[in-house]
Amino acid sequence: MRATVGDRLVVHGRIVGQHDRIAEVVEVLGADGTPPYRVRFEDATRR
Repeated sequence: MRATVGDRLVVHGRIVGQHDRIAEVVEVLGADGTPPYRVRFEDATRR
């Protein structure tokens, strides 16, 4: 997978009733857009 800053990732819930989570790529640490990525989850500020 290749990503750029600003891309959005969807992490699907693995348990029945668990919601999907959306993350935005804020930094690409690998070469040519490859992992690892630093991401910010949308729900991180709602706590």
